[in-house]
Amino acid sequence: MKLYLPQEENRIGGGWTFLRNLHKGIAPLCEIVNNLREAEVFLIPGVTMIDRDDVELAHSMHKPIVLRVDNIPRKSRNKRSRVLDNLKRYAEIADAVIYQSEWAKDYCRPMTGDGLVIRNGVDQNIFFPASNKPDHPRYLFAFHGKNEIKGYWIAHYLFQCYHRENPSSEFWFIYNFKSELQEQLDANFDFWNGEKFKHLEPVDKPEEMAAVLRQCTHLIYPAYCDAAPNMVLEARACGLQIVGMLDPAWSGVAEMLDPQLDISLERMAREYLVALQWTIEQHNRKKP
Repeated sequence: MKLYLPQEENRIGGGWTFLRNLHKGIAPLCEIVNNLREAEVFLIPGVTMIDRDDVELAHSMHKPIVLRVDNIPRKSRNKRSRVLDNLKRYAEIADAVIYQSEWAKDYCRPMTGDGLVIRNGVDQNIFFPASNKPDHPRYLFAFHGKNEIKGYWIAHYLFQCYHRENPSSEFWFIYNFKSELQEQLDANFDFWNGEKFKHLEPVDKPEEMAAVLRQCTHLIYPAYCDAAPNMVLEARACGLQIVGMLDPAWSGVAEMLDPQLDISLERMAREYLVALQWTIEQHNRKKP
């Protein structure tokens, strides 16, 4: 099978992490091509990750198209692109839709229709438990942008509660405060009860993120409207306990914590391979 994928980019974000993992996991199982004419199947890894002209060209060439959907993009945050129009169009012409969780499928189905669920996997050659853990609780919150749905201030409050129960606890956090950073520095990040904390600079390599995770004991993850967070899988792979989750109806986090879930990228790649092969077969049967 010859699979067309966009080129990997060294960018932070769930979609790009997924793409890097898929490249690595599926490369031993099929041929990845960057020439559309050679491709037997075209995968759209995310609505904002690919040029619409490429999608329309693939459609005009009658290539089987698979659309990966993890969420509905917020038009207010993507003012320069026609994200909702593009997503609707891709769903109309796709031969198959793959969701990242049952939550994502339920949430996105009114726009993108029915489909199957393949949960993300993580590179366990990079993300693995530490041989030595801190001798006291060290809580981590990590998000490289600034987005209220990730719940930084909820994590901040939860750590204050944990610290009252165990004053030896620490809070490490990665968060882009943007123009508010100096204000937060001046205010001691609004901690007032002697809490121990450390504001970390963003990291842009998986190996660096894994090193941070291995120095912590807990991940505080109170996000909502989050379909399939790679951060939760990476923390699981590094042996952290995940705390602070909101109601399962609000996100796909609970599905990432299923103890029966094989979190390896190899499992994810195998499931994608089966889905892509099935799509090719179904597409070819429809040909006149």
